[in-house]
Amino acid sequence: MAFVRGSQWNKDLKHKHYDSVELTSATGKKTTYLTRTIKGRLKDVGFDVCVVISKRHNRDSHPKYYLCSDTSLSAAKILKRYSKRWAIETEYWLLKQCLGLGDFRVQHYEAIHKWYSLVYVSLHFLHYQLIVSQQSASPFHSIAQVIEHHRAQHAQALLLAACDQAIAEGNTDGVIERFVVPTRIAA
Repeated sequence: MAFVRGSQWNKDLKHKHYDSVELTSATGKKTTYLTRTIKGRLKDVGFDVCVVISKRHNRDSHPKYYLCSDTSLSAAKILKRYSKRWAIETEYWLLKQCLGLGDFRVQHYEAIHKWYSLVYVSLHFLHYQLIVSQQSASPFHSIAQVIEHHRAQHAQALLLAACDQAIAEGNTDGVIERFVVPTRIAA
C-alpha cells in the first residue's frame, strides 16, 4: 500500500465490496459490522500489516481502523480478538473503581499487599459466580453483570429487613433510625 493518510483509505476503496462480520458483545448482543481489509506495509514499519476498516452501517461516516501484525487473519478473526480487549478494559476498570484497587494511597508494603489480596479475593469470588451462572438458564456474560446482580440482592435483602422491622414494630420510626443514614447540615 502506498503512503496515504489512514482516514483516506476508506474513501479510496469506495469501489470495494464490504464484508459482513457478526460479533457477539460481552452482554450477548449480536452486532453486524461492514468491513474492508487492506494488507501491506506502513511507513516506518518493517513488516507487513493488515488493516481492517469497520463501519456499523452503510451511512457511517466515521469508520474504525484496526491494525493487526498477523496478515493471515481474516477481518472476522481480527475483530473477534479485538472485541475481547473490551472485557479486559472493563475488568481493569472494575478492579480500580468497583473493587477498590485504586483506593490505597502511599502505604507500607504490607498494607498494599493485604489490600491487593482482598481485592483479588473479591475478584475471584465474582469470577466464580460468573462460572456458576453458566449452568443456569440465564447466565451472566460479564463481571459487571455479576456485580449488578450482587448489589440487587443486597438491596432486596435490605428492603426486606426494613419491611420486617416495620411490621414487627408497627411503626417506621425504628426503621428510619436503623436504615436511613442521618444527613448532617452544616451550621
